[in-house]
Amino acid sequence: KLLHDIKTHWDSVYFMINRLWILDQALDCYFQLPLNRELLDYKMNDMDWQVLQDVEVVLEIPHAAQQSMSGESTPKLGSAVPAFETFIEEWKRLSNAVPH
Repeated sequence: KLLHDIKTHWDSVYFMINRLWILDQALDCYFQLPLNRELLDYKMNDMDWQVLQDVEVVLEIPHAAQQSMSGESTPKLGSAVPAFETFIEEWKRLSNAVPH
């Protein structure tokens, strides 16, 4: 089942991308059905999958920060600030590691 974007769950896009990877072969079969041939123009090509992988790498960092705090019943500022700082530092590291 495909997932939908949920505005109040900011990492829902990360989960949607993960689900799309899982459903890759099922989607290929779907597009091959005679009834769905007119949808082939919407099938993702290799470049689309590469971009999706890049987006997933970027979104994995804030997702990890959220996961580090979601295990607590009441997140405290003392753990939120270090998680946010780690999140920002990881994005900076990623920005420096990836050519623009």
